[in-house]
Amino acid sequence: MAPVVVLTGHKDEVLAFEALQHGAEDYLTKEFPDGRTIRRSIRYAIERSRSERALKESEERYRKLVELAPELISILSGEEIAYINQQGLSILGAGDTAELVGRSFMEMVHPTSRETLGEYIARYQNGYGGRADFTIICQRPDGENVELEVSAIAFTHEGMPAMLMLAEDVTEKRKIERQLVQTSKLATLGEMAASVAHEMNQPLNVIRMAADLARFNMTWMQ
Repeated sequence: MAPVVVLTGHKDEVLAFEALQHGAEDYLTKEFPDGRTIRRSIRYAIERSRSERALKESEERYRKLVELAPELISILSGEEIAYINQQGLSILGAGDTAELVGRSFMEMVHPTSRETLGEYIARYQNGYGGRADFTIICQRPDGENVELEVSAIAFTHEGMPAMLMLAEDVTEKRKIERQLVQTSKLATLGEMAASVAHEMNQPLNVIRMAADLARFNMTWMQ
């Protein structure tokens, strides 16, 4: 949309305010005798319009990146969810942002993880500006638990300290790791059993050979 500069013979502050509210870039009255001010105002309007358009395009790109991200991305204002992306809804088993925005994130956290999350929420509320990495377990409405690896950084929401949280669902990854550990343990146990069997077979073979020899000697003597 082309930038608009209002030029009028009426010096009306109310009209000027309404014009700016409806998208005008500037408001001038005809009391200015030269065109220098008008040219400057038009140039400013064009530059401002370009900057606003570039900013909107940039915001739209970042919004799409956040919405399409494969991780949960959420803004926590205290415990309250101020924003959550689509993948976050999917991970937590919600169908719509209205189900989660405004609620306490703590409601969805497993009791064993609430102390951990509460500690980091308090840090960011108190002005902590660094990054934090931690793991929590959340409970979905269907009763299933999901394990999240979280990276958090300081954020500002409506002028107040908040926490920007990016979390990856590692539930299946952890399940596979535990299965591999269990398989490794069974393999080690099998190796130990084979080693013990080998060690026991050696003296048993000697005993068996001695018994066979003794039986042979008794038979020969008879």
